[in-house]
Amino acid sequence: MTRVFGCSAFGLKDCVSRLEEGCTRPNLYLADAVLPQTPFGTIRVGREAKEERIHTGLNWPPEARVHRGQFLRRVPIPYAWKAFVEAGDRPIRWNIGKGVSFPLSRIIASHVAGTLKDQANEFSADEDATVVAIPNHLDEFGQEALLKEFAAYGIRDAMLVWRPIAAALAWLDKVGGDFVRQRMSQNDHVHVFYIGPDAVEFTTFRLKVWEHDDGLLYVLPLRERPISLPTVTCMDLAGNLLEETFERPDDGAFWQALTNFPEVWAAIADLPWNSKDLPRPWSAGNDWTFWNPSHDLYEKVSSISVGHCSTLREFLHASCSLRTPKNHRQVESWNEALRKEVGKHAKLHEGGRLWGTILCGPLMPNSIPEWLEPELGKLTARGLELDGPLDKPELGHLWLSPQSEDAVAKGSVVYGRQILNKIPTYLDTMPQISILAQARNSYFWIPLLDAEEVLGGEPYERTIEGKFQLKKGSSELHVYLNKGSPEDAALSARDVFDSTEQVPHNEVSSCQARLIREVIRVSGSMEAVQGLSFIRRERPLARYGLAFAKALYSQSDNELEGQPFDDAKESIDHPFRETVFLFPSSPERDMPLDTVVRMRPASGLAQVELVPEDPTFLKGRHVFLNYSTMKETSKLPTRQRGWPWIKEIIVDPDDRILHQWHNFIKRFEEVRPNDNYYATAINKVKSMLIGTTQIILARRVIYAHVIDQDGQPCTSFGKECIKLVSEKLERDLISLIEAGNRTSNLRNRLFVRATWLYASTPDAVIKYVEDILSRNGQAKIWNWAAEAASRAFTGVGYYRFLFSAIARYSRRTDVNQPFPIQSARAVCRVLMFRQDGYKGLDPDLAELFTKLALKRLHEETNTGKYDRLFFQLVLLIFYLLRFRKADSDAFAPDTEEGIPISVKVIECLQEAHQHFHAKRQTGKAVRAKKIIDGFKRYWHYEGGEDVITIIGDFAGDMF
Repeated sequence: MTRVFGCSAFGLKDCVSRLEEGCTRPNLYLADAVLPQTPFGTIRVGREAKEERIHTGLNWPPEARVHRGQFLRRVPIPYAWKAFVEAGDRPIRWNIGKGVSFPLSRIIASHVAGTLKDQANEFSADEDATVVAIPNHLDEFGQEALLKEFAAYGIRDAMLVWRPIAAALAWLDKVGGDFVRQRMSQNDHVHVFYIGPDAVEFTTFRLKVWEHDDGLLYVLPLRERPISLPTVTCMDLAGNLLEETFERPDDGAFWQALTNFPEVWAAIADLPWNSKDLPRPWSAGNDWTFWNPSHDLYEKVSSISVGHCSTLREFLHASCSLRTPKNHRQVESWNEALRKEVGKHAKLHEGGRLWGTILCGPLMPNSIPEWLEPELGKLTARGLELDGPLDKPELGHLWLSPQSEDAVAKGSVVYGRQILNKIPTYLDTMPQISILAQARNSYFWIPLLDAEEVLGGEPYERTIEGKFQLKKGSSELHVYLNKGSPEDAALSARDVFDSTEQVPHNEVSSCQARLIREVIRVSGSMEAVQGLSFIRRERPLARYGLAFAKALYSQSDNELEGQPFDDAKESIDHPFRETVFLFPSSPERDMPLDTVVRMRPASGLAQVELVPEDPTFLKGRHVFLNYSTMKETSKLPTRQRGWPWIKEIIVDPDDRILHQWHNFIKRFEEVRPNDNYYATAINKVKSMLIGTTQIILARRVIYAHVIDQDGQPCTSFGKECIKLVSEKLERDLISLIEAGNRTSNLRNRLFVRATWLYASTPDAVIKYVEDILSRNGQAKIWNWAAEAASRAFTGVGYYRFLFSAIARYSRRTDVNQPFPIQSARAVCRVLMFRQDGYKGLDPDLAELFTKLALKRLHEETNTGKYDRLFFQLVLLIFYLLRFRKADSDAFAPDTEEGIPISVKVIECLQEAHQHFHAKRQTGKAVRAKKIIDGFKRYWHYEGGEDVITIIGDFAGDMF
């Protein structure tokens, strides 16, 4: 029978456990590793490291001396773990000077291997199973590096388990059977509070009942992906304690006390120290003194700051520096910081019962900690009980893992045993990783790994079909990765066409920024922008305009695709990773590729394989992602446009029209729906809302509206005016509805005018429009409602409702025109003005609206009518291309489905061009030709120029 060894080795009271044996651990001495002078030497750990003189902090011999800012060959193991976790997916090494450095993964693996050798009786790497606990925040890159280093030390099949999960499994191993008779809810949970020298990890797991293949029910902890790294580390706490207690001892004395004296750690853990070992010789500079701390050390711990220890950071900066977050000036005391953390966790998973709280870790006290006492009431209110012994795990109770039994090491053994016996262990949430795929000359983000719940330790496989293609004659495929969902990646990848707010406008108002953006867009190029006189002035408007222009026109075609952006910034400023798949040969045609992803939780990096549609050109070979070729980048390849960008409604920054109409708004407040003047009054409301103001900026005439698509003017005065009008119209509609059917004509007139408020349309009006669209009523009223809805509706649910209603209306046989211009304008307006409007479509709706628009476009062409209706239909087809953002296969340009659409649109546009040419309308003929060329480029994902403005000149203002 395979023996299982569980190892918890984070540098203090390290433990190797077997179920049949207790946990043998040394005293509270900090573990370290001593590095050799050459890359090929042996790393000394354990007793051998303690016996080495190098960098012990003594004044003699010379090699024992330490000085802050100089290279160190002695590595404190907790510090190595801390830096290793913080590194994320960056390679990180410990530098000893003269160009020699060692990967932290090797240092940690050497320490773990040494711990196993020292503590595990008759341990055999070939015959025994090894489970190593890892911090809850260790990245997959770190896991992969550790596993490779373990194999180099002969531990070839090591398993990894999350540190808090291991503690929870040790608890469940004792209390799991008691759950059989309990009723569980989806928010039932357990806390694991761990205190170690490298980190303080407070974790909460929801508990889930899992029916396994063997027919039995298991209660499993569900691990969710941690969001941010823990900021509190006991290494810093110990350093701050030494600085305050001993009035900043010299470098050597500080280093000795931190790395070689156990009393500081005993004080943090509230454990007694052996007075027989005191005093200890203490080298301080050229003199010797005695280390004999007062018991006041215990009292100081609770009030000491948990912020970064400057002395410790200065000591280790040259060899391996830690990140300093922006909020690093943490002045909270130890007790206060931990108390707050408990309070946060006590509020989690509302409505669920707390089935247990596990206190563990080498620095956890043997009794209820002082920082926990003020929060016990919150925990007991959630179901926790405190009676009975605290050193034995019981369901619903607090468990203080005794110092003689390490819950993490013991839980690691439980994990290994259950994996070998094919018993479910825990549920993990897969990391979200998105990959930038390229198809049909466009790039789009897809989830390589999604946030799915999977069994810990069990293999996971996912196939993504046909999202990549290898170009004909090419043997390389460049890809980009981003941690997070496709939505997160899209936010990180600034696209100024669709996310105008991505360029900050802190110095100018939103309305001024919109005006500037319009000027920059219609300028057409960076050269034209630089020629604008106002851009050359050192003013906020000019600075914003130049920044926006650089962002907008940096996506020009003359940029090299796939070139990384290298600078001196840390990788935290480089959200993306670039790598390349290398194929042994190239295909004779564009080759679609499937992506196969295989992974186990806490088992390193996912294996990513690209499988060609026709694998014969690979001749039996496989192509995998080589992570070693990955490099940081903050820039993505040029995103060629396959759909038009969102149209902004420009608003007058001074709200001049609302000032002019202010007196009318006040009078309108007094008009009642039953007044003879009321119909005229609401007509004037519409006239006010659709009014425009002429603004001249950079010698360009811009017509600014009263409100934008969000129904908002620019000034606080204007916002108050719009609010008054909206509230007044809502009251009036409600009174008309209450008055009955005799007011239907006035109600219909009111709802149409009220929806010119766009997103400020009152709720009662939106509900009224929704009711009309739900019925197959009179065609004229229904058409009014469809176009009104396209102004007032916001949110994907409403867009779907509107599009479905238009589709349903198009199938009616009792109307003369099943796809009237109001329906076409309604679909187009949503897609044109609403950032998420395309999400209201599905493949069937997108196909239906395209066919309906093409049919009407042919009707107009056959009658030789090339007026506003013709170009509004062209505009609709252009904006239907935005559905490509949701479905990369939509309107595929080179397929049997896509080619006829393109041909028909171009044929109609060519007829329009010839019509204008024959009529000697040269200006219109030239613009029609530009539309044809622009449509071809957009259709083939090569767009970029402002074709929409040209179409808009023909189609009229779609406001």
